[in-house]
Amino acid sequence: MRSFAHLLGGILIVVLLMGMLTSCADSSSANPGDRDDLLPPGQEQPGQPVPTDETAITPVPTQTPQAPIMGDIPAPEGMAAFLVASGAPSSGSADQVDPVLFVAGSQLVGEDPAGLLPEEARLALEAAQKTFPDDMLLVVYTGYRGSSGYSVAVTEIQSTADGLKVLYHVTSPSPRTMGLTVLTHPYTIVRLTGAEVSPENISFEEVK
Repeated sequence: MRSFAHLLGGILIVVLLMGMLTSCADSSSANPGDRDDLLPPGQEQPGQPVPTDETAITPVPTQTPQAPIMGDIPAPEGMAAFLVASGAPSSGSADQVDPVLFVAGSQLVGEDPAGLLPEEARLALEAAQKTFPDDMLLVVYTGYRGSSGYSVAVTEIQSTADGLKVLYHVTSPSPRTMGLTVLTHPYTIVRLTGAEVSPENISFEEVK
């Protein structure tokens, strides 16, 4: 009877030892990455979203200030001057010797002075008046020239005590260039924006 009790006790001890060994094996085979207590402090679980700080402020990118509008021709601050049309057509009146200089608005000008322009310049002016009804149009026509190779351009617009001054330059053909002996009519039309002056206060001056 005593031998049977010893045998039964030995079996129970063996069963308990096997159960403990099995439990330890399951614990050691677990993925250490799945255990939060094995991660360093402050490190989150792999693959888990990192909590964001709701109080953080997203920086707004700074915008580059826009540069002032620049036209084709130097003009006072707050104004811009753009070339609309220019040329030196061979058709036109041979009686117009003196320059024709004036400022046109949105309304069609009468025969004087627009009627003195060559047809190409007059048509360009009428088209510009319809396209830019709120702007001033500066018209420079040199009168006829006796050969090809001439051109005219507005070089600068300056502020004066009374208003504005439009500077223009007439380019002559080079002596080394053989021009055609034909009447030409150099002209240019410039669009001026931002000018708050009366057309009567705008003067023209030729610069050599």
